[in-house]
Amino acid sequence: MSLSLHRWRFFLNSIAGQLMLLLLLATGLLVAGTIILLQLVFEERTPPPVIIFVERQLVMADMLRRQPPEDQVALLQELSDDHKSIIYRWEETGFTLPEGLAWGTRMGPKLPPASRGTKPSVAARSPNSERPVGGPMMQTSHIPFAPRIETIDKQHLKVTLYFKLPDGRIFSTSTRIEHRPPIRYPIITILGAVGICMILLMLWAFFFLVRPIRQISQVADHIALEGATPHRAEVSGPSELRGAAKAMNRMQDRIHQLLEDRTRMLAAVGHDLRTPVTRLRLRADLVKPDDMRDAFLRDIRQMDDQLSRLLTFFKGGQSRDDAKILELSSLVESLVDQWSDAAYEVTLELCEPVRLKAQSGDMARMIDNLIDNAVKYAGACSLSLSDEGEVACLRIIDHGPGISDKDKELLREPFARGDEARTLDEKSGFGLGLAIAQQVADNHKADLTLHDTTGGGLTVEIRFPKIK
Repeated sequence: MSLSLHRWRFFLNSIAGQLMLLLLLATGLLVAGTIILLQLVFEERTPPPVIIFVERQLVMADMLRRQPPEDQVALLQELSDDHKSIIYRWEETGFTLPEGLAWGTRMGPKLPPASRGTKPSVAARSPNSERPVGGPMMQTSHIPFAPRIETIDKQHLKVTLYFKLPDGRIFSTSTRIEHRPPIRYPIITILGAVGICMILLMLWAFFFLVRPIRQISQVADHIALEGATPHRAEVSGPSELRGAAKAMNRMQDRIHQLLEDRTRMLAAVGHDLRTPVTRLRLRADLVKPDDMRDAFLRDIRQMDDQLSRLLTFFKGGQSRDDAKILELSSLVESLVDQWSDAAYEVTLELCEPVRLKAQSGDMARMIDNLIDNAVKYAGACSLSLSDEGEVACLRIIDHGPGISDKDKELLREPFARGDEARTLDEKSGFGLGLAIAQQVADNHKADLTLHDTTGGGLTVEIRFPKIK
């Protein structure tokens, strides 16, 4: 028994159980609302208790009128014995109607008001319907009668009918009828109640199902960001989501620990490797003759450049600076001027004003790497920055040997080099230039593609989303 109860509790705490409960409650709410509406429609078409009582008593009075006078007393006593809830009584000789009542032969649209001391509700219309008490079922009476309706309390009415037989005798029938006040606006009230219940169900679904999923998604977006403080996922919701939140927190702790270890390792490696490179550069200045010294310095510069790229790639191509509004056109112009001042053939064909939300250090590193690759393999390049509506397009165009189609995707991967750069010469490296550019583009939700330049060469195209 306890095992079965545990399984049911586990199921009800799961996503499937919660969805089943929501579906059952919504279905039950819909069925209940439909039944209530049907009951209201049915009640509108059903004569209220006052009408039924009056019509039956009119039939009884007509039946009594048809009996011989000597049998009328016995028949009325028999009716009184058979119907304990109805009081049948012969009135005394000389009886007069209460104030406000008058004899008539039919129930008109208005009835005489109730007697003094009672609420004048009454008599004109049924308490449960806007129909006149003399509805279409009621016919003209063959004997005079006078109706009287008194309000006892909020839930009960007293209905009394006085009948006058042809011989002048008067008898009365009275009963206590349960009164249920009608809903003033039944359909609007029911729809409002159903709407409130549906809103409560939606709030339950949002806070118990949707909110935990959205929170886990938000926490996942902050995982593995350089220098970011881990965001703990709140353990709430169905059992599957609670388990996912716990697993997410454990995974985040492990990733954060790995990032901290990697940061410490990179700092140590950067320091330990750059120190010997600096000593080699100082010693190379003492080497004779000059052509040998220049060769040493060239190798040292290549080693230092490759080390810088390696450390940049291991950092994920992302700095710790927050993204800010960046004038990309100004950054491109500045980088082109720097390469031109260093006597490299780097030109700017088009530079339209473009503003982005980006990290300036990462963007400068990406563009500088792409220019460096173009200059190494083509000797020169040109840049173009255009505003194309929803996106800004940056192109780095060269007319070098280009890249074969099979290598275009390969060179996006780290440590990959094309067929023409298998040997580690002064133009080659670790194969991280495009990989770093791809990382920066991904961090900024940009698309980086490689195209063949018309007439030969390679065009690197990066499409950035603009600020909306």
